[in-house]
Formats: sequence, C-alpha cells, structure tokens
Amino acid sequence: MKRILEIFLVIFLGGASSMALPLQNTINEENFHSSIYIDDPRVTQINGHLKLLDGFSRKLFKQSNTCFNLENFKGTQQSNIQLDFHQKVIGTNLFNPFFSKYYNNIYSSHVDKILKAQDQKITNAFQIALHKTTYARERDTDYVDINTRYNQLIVNGDFFGFSELCSSGYVNSFNKYAGAWFTIVFNRSADGDDTVFTNLFEAYIRLFDSAAEPKLRAQLNRELANRAVVLYAEFRGVNPLSVPIQNLRDIEEFRILVSKIKSTMLSSDAGLYMAMEYTPWGYNDQFQTSFYNYLVRSSKQPIPVEPSRAHWFNFYQNMEVARLMSDAIAYEASIVERFEVCRNQMLRDWPLRGNEKKLFVNHLDSDGAGIALATIYQILTEEALKSLKDKLTNLQSGEENSVSLCSKKLNGQIFLSNHYRDLSECKWFDDFTKSPSLVLDALCPLTPK
Repeated sequence: MKRILEIFLVIFLGGASSMALPLQNTINEENFHSSIYIDDPRVTQINGHLKLLDGFSRKLFKQSNTCFNLENFKGTQQSNIQLDFHQKVIGTNLFNPFFSKYYNNIYSSHVDKILKAQDQKITNAFQIALHKTTYARERDTDYVDINTRYNQLIVNGDFFGFSELCSSGYVNSFNKYAGAWFTIVFNRSADGDDTVFTNLFEAYIRLFDSAAEPKLRAQLNRELANRAVVLYAEFRGVNPLSVPIQNLRDIEEFRILVSKIKSTMLSSDAGLYMAMEYTPWGYNDQFQTSFYNYLVRSSKQPIPVEPSRAHWFNFYQNMEVARLMSDAIAYEASIVERFEVCRNQMLRDWPLRGNEKKLFVNHLDSDGAGIALATIYQILTEEALKSLKDKLTNLQSGEENSVSLCSKKLNGQIFLSNHYRDLSECKWFDDFTKSPSLVLDALCPLTPK
C-alpha cells in the first residue's frame, strides 16, 4: 500500500507527504499562568464557530468542548460598523489593523492590477469600504464554574482524559473582522475635475435609511453612463465572497447592495477571526484548587505550594499530546470512513472491465489530464483499506504504540512529574505519521471527466 500511495503522490501531488506531530517547544518558551494573545495568520484559518470559553489546543490550534457551566456566563461582545469613502485609492489599510496586517498586500495588488489595466490619463478611481469589527471577551471566570463532569476528572487525577476533552486551555477573548471594498473606475472629466461627481456619488450612497431623491438618481445614472463606470468588489468574512466585475449603470442598485451588506453584518455573526486570547487551565482558580487538592490527597510526601517550572512544563506538554492523540484517533477514523465510501462507490458504479482507461477528475488539479480508473483500482484496494483499519484499531487498543496504553500510564502524579517522552508507552507518538488525506482529496468523490 505504502509504495502505491507514494507513487500516486509523486505523480499527481508533487510528492506531498503526511506529517508527524512532535511538540518542539522548550521550557523557556512556555507561559504557564497567564493569558497569551495570538494574532498570527493561523487565527484567520480557524474553521467553525469559535465561542468564548471553548477549550483550545495551542499545538493543534483547534477548539474542543466547552468545559464550563454557562448558566451564569457574563461574556461581552461589541460590534462596530463603519462606512469609509476615499477619493484616493489606498488599498485596504482603511480602518482595521488586523485586516490590513494580513490582507493589505493581497488587495493592494488586486487594485494595482485594476488600475494598471486602465489608462491613467483618461480614467480615475475611488473606493467605498464597509467594515465590521467585533470584540468578544469573557469578563471574569469567577462567574463560571468548570462543568461537574470535567472537574471530576481533575479531582480523580485523570488529567489525560481532561486534556482529551478540554485541551490545555480555553478561549478568553477574540477579535473578528468583516469588510467589503468597492473600487469604482470611471472616465475623467474633460477639465480633469471629478470632485462634483465623486461628492454626488458619496452623498447618494450615505442615504442608507432614506428615500433617495429621484432627481439625484437620474443625474447620477447619466454620469455613470457617460463616464463608463466599472465596479470592482472584494469581500472578506462576509457573503458574497466575490462579485464579478460589472458595469455600473444604476446607482440605486449599488446603494441597495451596500445596504444589504450592512444589514447582513448587523444581523449575523459575520467576520474572520483575526486575533484571540488563549488562557491555560493553570490560570483558572477552580482548576488550580481541584488540581492541588488531588496532589495533596495522592502524595505521601509534602506538596510544595507551587509546582516547579519543570513540572508545569511536563504538565502542559502532556496535556497537548493527550489532545493530539485524541485528534489522531478521530482523524484516522475519518480517513477509514472516507476511503471505504470512495471504494464502495468505485466498486458499485465503475466496474474495471471495459473502463480501464476512463478518466476521472483529480480534484486537486481539476484542469489536469485526470486519473485513469485502472490507477484508481490500484490505489483503493482492499489491502489498503485493511491497512488503514489496522492502524486505527492499534491506536485504540491497549497494546504497544496505542493511545489507550499511554493514557493508562500518563496520569495522576506522573502527568506532572514526567514528560511523555520519558515514558516508553507514550514517546512513540513523536514518530507517529498521520495517514495522507491528499489521496482521498484528489480522488473522491469519483467524478468522470
């Protein structure tokens, strides 16, 4: 199986391979008892709906269960929407620093291409931008308790189980941003003075909640036609994500579009996550109390008021590896399911005899030559499926190189005193390699070319 998959990866995917999941942080890089502000590009790639107090893994960079009782939750969320009108095209660095940090170059390049395609001597341009920023924060964890089910795991010293479900920390705050930009390109006036036109345009667009004057609309529409106005649109964090280039001939249609986007921003949870605050569990008072009480009860030796930095380092690295192991099981189970569904589709719908050369879409290169059915039969084999199932079964067993065996050993006081790499039952995970999903991403669902 491995040889077939490697050949497929080299031929169709340029040799892409799966990745192991070692934890590389050193003790000096860890922050055990204070919140950490994260605003790097990984935040914008978070999938799903991130909520305050969701469990969160820094290594996996993924949310997990909400492990608090939320009956008395007093989180706050504030949103602000602003309309900007710029008679000089300046890219996206208009209002929000989070957005400009990651997307300014992308959109500036987009605008540059637009303007370069125009004759600067006879055309001009301006921008209208609509922004929404959202800031959400958990006011005080004194108002919320850890759910009884999860707190009992701490009380029992089942730190591995707690980490699998709740990760190494939780989301304390986040920032979101949604934006829409419209670049309007038009022919210049004969005298080169376009101020009257642009001021008229802005005045009309700002009539969000008023009936626009028919006279003004008729005047502007004549200008739109005479100046051959073209509209370019770009969106982030709000639908529609893209709008085709179009000739703009009715100003009221454009005003309605802007109003609809504003309404969508107001009524929805629109936006890309741009920054978040991660709080490790060791910063939570209730967690500390339950954790310390367990140590006192289970130890025959006096317990220091505060575990050493080395012990906290072990603890958080072990929390992260427990979450990673849990995710590895879920991931491998999804690979088995996807492989089996795709193989069943192949056997049911596309018998090999007579169809050997029939081509199917490579979903990672839809414009490419395609993949022959004969090749697909060589990849989606019964042997390959059995190998994937055996890998998943071993992860869930209590035998060597299994999550179950590691979880039995890596618990209680050992979770604090030992690093997972010190334990033969757990250190194998640094060399664990996830099954490649790119093969299934390329083949499935089977789609004839």
